[in-house]
Amino acid sequence: MTTERNWLSCCGALALGEACGFCAERFAALEPVVLGSLLLCSLFGFGLKLRGWTLLAVFLSGLALAFGAVLAREAVLNEVLRGDMSCPQTMCVRVSAPCVVRTDARGVRFLSFDGTAGPVRLRVVGLADAFVQEPTPGETWDCTGWLARKRPPPGQARALWVRGPGTSAVRRARPSDLSVFLAGLRRDLSRRVGLGLEHDPPSAAMNRAMLLGERREIAREAKERFVLAGTIHVFAISGLHVMVLARIVIYLLLFLALPVRFAGLVLIPVLWFYVAMIGFPPSAVRATLMVSFHALAPVFWRRPNGMVAWAQAFLLVHVLAPERLTDVGSQMSFAVMFALILGARCLKGRGHVASVLLFSLIAWGAGVPIAARVFGRLTPGGLFSNLAVLPLATVGVVSGALGMLTSYVSADCAVHLNNLAGLMSRTMALISDAVADVPGASLTVPSWPLWECALWYVACALFLWLLARLQRAKDDII
Repeated sequence: MTTERNWLSCCGALALGEACGFCAERFAALEPVVLGSLLLCSLFGFGLKLRGWTLLAVFLSGLALAFGAVLAREAVLNEVLRGDMSCPQTMCVRVSAPCVVRTDARGVRFLSFDGTAGPVRLRVVGLADAFVQEPTPGETWDCTGWLARKRPPPGQARALWVRGPGTSAVRRARPSDLSVFLAGLRRDLSRRVGLGLEHDPPSAAMNRAMLLGERREIAREAKERFVLAGTIHVFAISGLHVMVLARIVIYLLLFLALPVRFAGLVLIPVLWFYVAMIGFPPSAVRATLMVSFHALAPVFWRRPNGMVAWAQAFLLVHVLAPERLTDVGSQMSFAVMFALILGARCLKGRGHVASVLLFSLIAWGAGVPIAARVFGRLTPGGLFSNLAVLPLATVGVVSGALGMLTSYVSADCAVHLNNLAGLMSRTMALISDAVADVPGASLTVPSWPLWECALWYVACALFLWLLARLQRAKDDII
């Protein structure tokens, strides 16, 4: 318990420091002062063995990291925006996600993709004709267009519009050999996921979204229905998908008689290869980091601890990429996982049905303040739809993953497994449609202030504490 408390205290101190840094970004020029204070704190705290100096050092580290990220971002933006405002600006953009091509009501084709220009996250949107070919992850493009002056909402990327007079897009560098290999493997796996589903393209598209993160083929109307039903998260490659893949690999290793203690040494490279192939989505990175720390514990004769693995993943992510603290997807991923770990401890000894109901309630409750503050949306219907959708998604991911693997041995077997995954996808779509039509399933609310979010989490903590007390009282009676 003491170890967990120390790790969580460090996470809180780092997050508080980075939050203060991003909130007070106008003082980012004081980064050298913060670094000097960090050095003094470390020297005197360690030498004099001052109580609490470690947390102060972690807080100052978070503050310095946030100030550094702000300065790096502003340097890039100032270099672009200080030019001639009457003509488009050119930015060197590294593609980080597959592009999406859509056609509007007038028949005009638009292309968009996510990328980075140094520390600046961008969403490049332009006419498809401006791109000689579709950008692929790992490529570098010189995009000349109009950079959005208005600061984007928290967690969203700044827009770069490549359309209009004087705009263009030119590929500067091809992706590395590894990126080309991963892209080719992804295309091959995408084909294998669709085996036997040629007659049902929507189901094949949903399977590809759940297994490979390819959401471009899903119709916008279908996505909206999942959003209204509070089930859009099933398309995000998250802990569910990583854990399913991890279990499949572990079972295969146990079948091959590999000792459990060393299974992590094989599991970790497989998981990171999968995450690299799908483009390092934040939720998958978080889940894979947790599994990696958890699987390495037996190798070093340590008992695996989910809370410690969560804290280690949190620290590593936010030290290497402080801007993730403001990313909505990362916030949701860490918050929900933290709540589920706490919930698992409070639900020990309960029946299967009660555990499923309470886990769904806990996961939904952990994400409510983030969705309400950032998107201004509440989805009470998601509390009920997820009870059915999450088990279906688990079966769909397992059958789809097995279908991909068995396709290398037997195409007929892969067709049966893919059709089972397609059945799960169609059922999830029907449930989401039904819930989305229920009045009050999705509500638009004013953006929650921070104090309301804090009050909600305090209420959630009290709920979990009461569950734990009731469980202990029940165990004492027994």
